[in-house]
Amino acid sequence: MDAPELALAQAAGAPLSALEHAAPGVRAERRAWLDALLQPERISVQGLAARIDAGGRDERKARLARVVDWLIALTADLARVAAAARCGRIRTPPPRSPGSRRGGARRIVSLSSIAVAATRVLAHPLQPRLVVEALLIDYRALF
Repeated sequence: MDAPELALAQAAGAPLSALEHAAPGVRAERRAWLDALLQPERISVQGLAARIDAGGRDERKARLARVVDWLIALTADLARVAAAARCGRIRTPPPRSPGSRRGGARRIVSLSSIAVAATRVLAHPLQPRLVVEALLIDYRALF
């Protein structure tokens, strides 16, 4: 495995999840989603949602669950960076991050609410693509 420490960190210390995070396809997919989420004004809702349908029908819910996990992890990271900036441990959050913009703390809390709401529908029989479209529309509306 390349970069086992990174995979373990991305999996919040869970070794079996780290194996999944280390898979090349999952790493590339995670990078694509995070790049898009860090530029909310450029998000293509339909383009990103189509990525959920890119795998087989049986994989859609798993893909949605990974996206929600990545959104939760991004929210936690943004909150940590914002807290460090507020305590003076760093000067400002990274310029591309949603937390660096005006009203960043409120956005981080709203983003957390969106991510938690998305976890509630993971087991629901809704179409994963529709769930992610709604999630992305709410996310984009924060900015």
